[in-house]
Amino acid sequence: MTNLNLYNFPSIKNDQLFEDFVLDLFNDINNTKSFEKYGRSGQGQKGIDIISNELKIVIQCKLRDGESNQKKIVQNLKKSLNDDFDAFLIFNASHNIKYKTFIFASNWKNDTELTDECIRLSNSSNLIVEYWSWERLQAQISENIIKKYYPYLSEINQPFISKKYFFSFENSIDKTKEIDEQLYEYLSLLFKDIQVLPDYLFVNNYPFNSNEEMSYCHNFTLFFSNQNLIPFFDSITIQDNTITNKFSSQKKEKITTSIIEILNRNNILNVENRQTGFKKEIFINQNKIYTKIDELEQFSFKVSLGIKQEKHSDSFDELSFLGYYNYKLGDYFSSLEYFFRAKEIAKSQESDIKVILCNENIYNLGRLVEFYFHKKLGASELVKKSRNVKEEAVNLKDYNKEIYSVISDYTFLKDSKIKIYNVSKKIVDTYNSYLKGGYSNNNYYQELLYRFDKIQTFLHKNFIVYEHFLDYNEIIEAFVEGIFATLNIKNNYDLNSFDDYLLSHLILFSETDQLNRIYNRYNINKFDYNRTSFDGYDFFSIFNNYVDDFGEKLDKSLESYDTETKNIFVEKHVKYLKNLLFFCGVINFNEIELKVITKKVFGLLETILKNNKLKYLINNKYFNLFFLRQRKNIEIIDLKKFLAISLSNKEIFSSELTYIMADYLQVKKVKFDSKEFKDFVINFNLKNIINHNTSDVLDTNNYGLFLKKLYTSKQLKVIKNIIYERLDANYSANIFYLSVIYDFIKIDEKNYLISFVNGCKNYYPIQNLNFQFKNYLIDDLINMYLKSNKDFKDNFINDFKKIDTYYDWIFDLENFDYKDFNTNWLDKYNTIHYYNYFRKSKKLKSYLKELIDLNYDHKLFLKYREIYFVG
Repeated sequence: MTNLNLYNFPSIKNDQLFEDFVLDLFNDINNTKSFEKYGRSGQGQKGIDIISNELKIVIQCKLRDGESNQKKIVQNLKKSLNDDFDAFLIFNASHNIKYKTFIFASNWKNDTELTDECIRLSNSSNLIVEYWSWERLQAQISENIIKKYYPYLSEINQPFISKKYFFSFENSIDKTKEIDEQLYEYLSLLFKDIQVLPDYLFVNNYPFNSNEEMSYCHNFTLFFSNQNLIPFFDSITIQDNTITNKFSSQKKEKITTSIIEILNRNNILNVENRQTGFKKEIFINQNKIYTKIDELEQFSFKVSLGIKQEKHSDSFDELSFLGYYNYKLGDYFSSLEYFFRAKEIAKSQESDIKVILCNENIYNLGRLVEFYFHKKLGASELVKKSRNVKEEAVNLKDYNKEIYSVISDYTFLKDSKIKIYNVSKKIVDTYNSYLKGGYSNNNYYQELLYRFDKIQTFLHKNFIVYEHFLDYNEIIEAFVEGIFATLNIKNNYDLNSFDDYLLSHLILFSETDQLNRIYNRYNINKFDYNRTSFDGYDFFSIFNNYVDDFGEKLDKSLESYDTETKNIFVEKHVKYLKNLLFFCGVINFNEIELKVITKKVFGLLETILKNNKLKYLINNKYFNLFFLRQRKNIEIIDLKKFLAISLSNKEIFSSELTYIMADYLQVKKVKFDSKEFKDFVINFNLKNIINHNTSDVLDTNNYGLFLKKLYTSKQLKVIKNIIYERLDANYSANIFYLSVIYDFIKIDEKNYLISFVNGCKNYYPIQNLNFQFKNYLIDDLINMYLKSNKDFKDNFINDFKKIDTYYDWIFDLENFDYKDFNTNWLDKYNTIHYYNYFRKSKKLKSYLKELIDLNYDHKLFLKYREIYFVG
């Protein structure tokens, strides 16, 4: 046995993965399953990441930040420790369960200052407060933790080999029967009450394996070792998605059809015996039976929401389907009721696995009902019932005990997350190698797709409630990263375009900002689109369905649902729209397709803007990005039309993206004609500028400034006069600032600068300023000074010096003592004028270069390159 203390394990640097690691580690250390995550990303967690009600322990996980100065790392961790502990004390005082131990876990090293601070907090609170450094955490790592988080160090490192299922069916199978009947008997017993299982639970048993060799699955292929199966698989003939064998009896036909259906359902599309080299494709593309879930996922809301639900069914399958459908819709209350009814039927059938599946869904839905439906009549009783289901004793059959573990411990999600994360990382490494001129063939895409499809099939075929799992969101993010990296590797023959499987899944399950962030990370231009679906899941059908069932049609379809369900559905609806707009912007459409899509996007915008009830659907970012990313292919008249709509509606307007669009149109030598200038700019802006008593229109007053590049010299004079009129009548710091930055007026004109400086002084009292609560007007003032090449020795600036160390630095880069420098300051106000200012300082450049050479920080290196590598 390996002495694990000899290993110096690399620390985990991903926030969510570190939380998972700590959770599993403490469950392993304490031989319990009571540690669980508290809340989810985005919720207030009250200084707590992990909680154990049984042991009365809470854990806060904290990664070291990107700071390179070790003293400041400790200072930041110490501050986090105190802030989180204060939040925990408030939480502890408000709960019946009094937690006795607060653990602060970090991937930072042993540190006496942090340990001493924990001792101080312990003494002052009469609670146990402990600092768990990375050294302390890794000292507790067991073989189980290694296998999951460090598989390359495990003594049992067989990534594609399935383990022997703990319960063997071999003795219960009648071996006097023909091999196909034995296989049918085995699969029928195992899949009696569940649709999909992890492959390791069934493929490494007889009749798939022989005693000499193991059986396993990899990339949609079952590698079986029992050569007696070869004649059976070899005999199967498939043509036009149909088994065309001439069977000796209906029984034989049923056996063969059932075996293939079960294997296909479990992501096994090919079979192979390595000893003999035998290979066979066994995939049958089953004729799809459309359900309400399909209609919902294809955005046919009018159809899917309008179908009457069967309230009195006594069928387990129908009730569990309706439970899952209502969950997908957002009616968690009805979903919970259906799963309670399904469970009673499962109990009457003595189906242990069905009961377990219902219990898991009931427990998780109860938490959702408590959060979203707590005001609904009957909710408190339903939630109370749901809390106790996981504690109920279920009489498990021996061969179902491992299945129970997979479901109740969420092993299916945790294992998938680790595997997908690792495969995605390999793809990203391949991409980075490709950028450096290395071999660019990517062999991992099929494995990524296989791993993702397995978890999707397991969740959706078994009707498992999943969206509240943080692990699932992380699976999606890792999958997206792997896909985008794969698409960006040239000479990649596995994947060179988006197909409908990828698009439909990413539209349904991804978060738009997540998609956009990863898209920008890989500096991608456009993706090609390959239509592969003809059953309603192709991109154009989904997009058209969304547009066609939009607005009043959707409102009418939702009339019969309660307010809580409508709100949840609206939240999902907004996400779908953002995802559709994102992909409309990044796909290479042909000219006709793009014209149709552009027309429909305008239709969506006009419908939304005419109906105040639909304003929640406006997302200026992704409407803007569609037109911005497709600007080279969208007709100029449509780009100007969108600018007109944007200028007229603050819900859509984005100053940054409008400026980029104006820059593009300038390159195209586009100018506003007199009618457009009057309609788009003057009439709208004059109306808002004159109505300067309404503070709500301050943002909309400035829209015309961003389009300077599209004005004629005569139009520029008109705008300049409007600005003077506005500033003289009722001074606005924002309009003055933007007018200077966009070169409409000079910084020293009239007394506008004096008014701006006085505004800086009044915004916050100078003595109360600090880095955390900065005065953004001072930063705007500095930006104007830098843009106008004004000297900081100006009397106007004196009052703002010596506020804090940041401003000490910004006002005098050359004479600043860099032992107090914080690298985060470089991102504090990153305009082109600040960067030009940074480039003039030899001392700053020398210090940053020395810092990178001494202790390489990739984030700092990228910022250094952004500032100094120009052109």
